[in-house]
Amino acid sequence: MSGAASFQKEPLILVVANDLQSRGDMSRFLAGNGFTVLEADSCGEALALCAEGAPELILLDISTLGSDGFKVCARLSREFPVTPPPIILFVDAEDGQAQEKANQAGARTIIQKPVSWEGLNQKIRFLLKENHKTTENHEYPEKWDEAHFSIRSVEEARALAKKLAKLCPNPVTAAIGLAELLVNGVEHGCLGITYEEKTRLHEQNAWDTELERRFALPENSQKRVTIQMRRTPSEISFHIQDPGVGFDWKSYLKIDPGRVLHKHGRGIAVARSLSFDGMEYSESGNKVTAVIFLEDQPGAKERPTTP
Repeated sequence: MSGAASFQKEPLILVVANDLQSRGDMSRFLAGNGFTVLEADSCGEALALCAEGAPELILLDISTLGSDGFKVCARLSREFPVTPPPIILFVDAEDGQAQEKANQAGARTIIQKPVSWEGLNQKIRFLLKENHKTTENHEYPEKWDEAHFSIRSVEEARALAKKLAKLCPNPVTAAIGLAELLVNGVEHGCLGITYEEKTRLHEQNAWDTELERRFALPENSQKRVTIQMRRTPSEISFHIQDPGVGFDWKSYLKIDPGRVLHKHGRGIAVARSLSFDGMEYSESGNKVTAVIFLEDQPGAKERPTTP
């Protein structure tokens, strides 16, 4: 079991390797170049550390993890609490398919061993600078007038919904509606799960297993739901698009008595009535725009006050 190194510098980088010497070499190099370092020897520990403080970049030495190395990378990318940071994989030089497998697992790039430390330093700083351009001010949503995001997991969808809801007059009701639309985009758009399939999987208690299986499929590794937020003096709008073929959204705008006993199928109707002042789907159903009027604007819905 490893833990957080005691370096007090920025930015924060997570080193994941199931080998004490490999972790030590990387941590000493990073600390010597002005980075704060967290260390983990497993995917589970890495996710636990990420929940406590999100790193800005992850270095993953899959050569120390055997045949499961790329699976660990895919899981880190899939289950990261919010949109995952860039992931750099350390791979053996003889693996000629490493870059392709890294792309499928959600990594940004690879570094072949033995490591060129100067080349690693340059690549880290480039990725941090590039990533910062798209994430600056993300910790202060009340300052946003426009922002763009992409997500690929249910966990990311729910975390982003909570963050975006802070922009809204009533964060509680906004979070409910945003989570429904984002999770719907992941499950149906990215993973291709139909309503009928979801019903059957819940009845068979196989939902979680099937969700994990579909996340791991190579054809789904690069699929993401995209979100564009815009705020004006009169309203906040959320434009959400998923890579799926769409669905018959018209039949879900109201709660159907025939589906009342199902564990799902009511979220869109609830979001439409409780969370948003306007909600419009594209004809195919893989794009939706949700609008919330600001409190001082005519036509804004009266919603329960935040406790």
